[in-house]
Amino acid sequence: MRCYASVFPLVEVDSSYYAMPAQSMVQQWVERMPPEFKMNVKAFRSSQAT
Repeated sequence: MRCYASVFPLVEVDSSYYAMPAQSMVQQWVERMPPEFKMNVKAFRSSQAT
């Protein structure tokens, strides 16, 4: 991930569209990336309104 962050300033996370990542996984992403790195996280939207 750090190699990626040294070349690109942002990433789109699409795995969250299919299932929400565990909090521990997200924390690892935050810890491994430089503070200025941006993550666009796709959010799942249910087709059923509640």
